[in-house]
Amino acid sequence: MDGPALRVSYNRIALQLVDRMPQGPAIRAELSEETIRAIEDGFRFAWLPMHHHMALIEAARRHIGDREAYDWHRRTTLDSFTGSAFQIPLEAIRRLFGLTPVALASQSARYWPHYARELGSLRLSHHGDDFATLALDGFPTEFLTSGTYVIGMAGGLAAYFDVCRVQGKVVPRVLDEAKGRVDFEMRWTPR
Repeated sequence: MDGPALRVSYNRIALQLVDRMPQGPAIRAELSEETIRAIEDGFRFAWLPMHHHMALIEAARRHIGDREAYDWHRRTTLDSFTGSAFQIPLEAIRRLFGLTPVALASQSARYWPHYARELGSLRLSHHGDDFATLALDGFPTEFLTSGTYVIGMAGGLAAYFDVCRVQGKVVPRVLDEAKGRVDFEMRWTPR
C-alpha cells in the first residue's frame, strides 16, 4: 500500500479517547465502516492511509471544536508515550540528552519517517533553553488546507511539555500552504 500514511497505533488510541467523550457516538457516526475497521483491526505498526486519519480528526474537530481538538491530540500523544513502543526511546533520550522539549523535538524530527510516510520532512530549525521550532516541509496540501492536521500536530507536540514537566504552548504558523510548510513554535517555562 503506497501513499501518505501514519501508523495505526496513534489512531487507535485517538479513537479510544473518542469513545470516552460525550460526543463519541456522533463522531463515530461520521466515520465509514472502512475507516473504523482500518483503525480498530489494523496491526498497530501498520500504515494507515491518511484519508482514514483525516476522517477521524475532521469528525472530532467538528464536534469538539479547535481548543478541545488540540487537547485531544495532546492526550492521544501522552497515551502513546505510555505504551511499550515509546519506553525504550524515551529512556534513551533521557540518558543521552536529558528529557527536555528540545531533545524530544530533535528526536521527533529524526524519527518522523518511521511514523509518517509521504508526509514531508520534519526538522528542528531553531532552539534555545526555552524554545524550539519544528519545521514541517512538503506536507501534502490536500491535508493541510482545513487546518485540522495543524491543530492536531500542535496538540501532539504540546504533550512534550507534560512529559518534560514544564509549562508551555505550541503555536503553528503556516508559512507556505502550497509547499506544505508549517513551523511549530514551542515555548516553555519551568513549572
